[in-house]
Amino acid sequence: MHSSRAKRRPHPAPALDTEITYWYAEKEAKARREDMDFLKGYLSNVTFVEIPGYEHGELVMVYPDDFYRIFTATIGSFTAAQNA
Repeated sequence: MHSSRAKRRPHPAPALDTEITYWYAEKEAKARREDMDFLKGYLSNVTFVEIPGYEHGELVMVYPDDFYRIFTATIGSFTAAQNA
């Protein structure tokens, strides 16, 4: 059984008042497909964002400045949308 389904979780998922953003690296998209498909069916409030040109974990571990730039831009867009 795949790791995303191995743990017990309530069904249906509890209602959440939270927006969830699932970041994944372009070069790991195929490996994450099953996880993303599961989350799409389990949670209604997930947005998927592909980070182009990176491998799994590479953005944070190898390019922390790029991670910081992308992260702060993402947080800024959420904050702007909430304040609109």
